[in-house]
Amino acid sequence: MPSKPMLIYDGYCNLCSWLVRFAQRFDKKERIALQPSQNSDGMFDVGIPEKVFKSTVVFVSPQGKVYVKSRAALRILKTLGGIWSIAWFFLLLIPNPIRNFLYNFISRNRYKWFGKRQTCYYPVSKAQTPKK
Repeated sequence: MPSKPMLIYDGYCNLCSWLVRFAQRFDKKERIALQPSQNSDGMFDVGIPEKVFKSTVVFVSPQGKVYVKSRAALRILKTLGGIWSIAWFFLLLIPNPIRNFLYNFISRNRYKWFGKRQTCYYPVSKAQTPKK
């Protein structure tokens, strides 16, 4: 199990990379571990089938609960806290089938609309960022 929540994303997807940068920017306490699906070491330890973590955003809680698609995105908002918890609450009011329909539609078109990176996006932690 991860020691803190883990976000698993497609490192070649520009939209997914933007989501990761968004999470990093607002995760001041570094509560969420970030892991591209292309670096699959340890993914099977939490029981995630390769087909799942290679095709959707995945959020794994420290207890090992796995959230995918729109539920994973909502978990990110909830974990970030603050104003993002309010967004989480209101988005939760949209029924899951509708959220996932929209998620799947965007997911199918993400490379066409947002492009694909030439290299996998690996976020730099704040601890690795040089001090000014």
